[in-house]
Amino acid sequence: MKIVGIKMKRIKGTPSEEVIQANLVEEVGLEGDIFAGKEDRQISLFDEEAKSVNSKSKKDGFCISRFSENILVKDFQIENLTKETKLAMGEAIIQITQVGKECHKECPVFSREGFCDLSNQVVYAKVIKSGKIQVGDNVVFIN
Repeated sequence: MKIVGIKMKRIKGTPSEEVIQANLVEEVGLEGDIFAGKEDRQISLFDEEAKSVNSKSKKDGFCISRFSENILVKDFQIENLTKETKLAMGEAIIQITQVGKECHKECPVFSREGFCDLSNQVVYAKVIKSGKIQVGDNVVFIN
């Protein structure tokens, strides 16, 4: 698993900004991101392949237009993640706090299909050890 993208949103209502490196701050999240500090959802992670597939096949979905992950991961092994899983990336350590997200009930994809694939492909985590991360860093399971 490898970090292939990092995004942060600095101001509400503006698009997320892609960055090459960032700081993860213990008990806060991605330094400078407007969503930092939310107890158990300090950062969001998404699988690169799943994002690509969803972007092409669910273009009218609200999650595709509304959701922006902080960290995009290549070969993300979501099926092996549970709440409490710890991952090292760069100098930081994160702990998974939530696997999946709730669908927007008013979303055309949800209305049409009753669910959205994105609902089980997004992961939220909290930072348990501060450190710098950058595109290209490996993401590794730890005990």
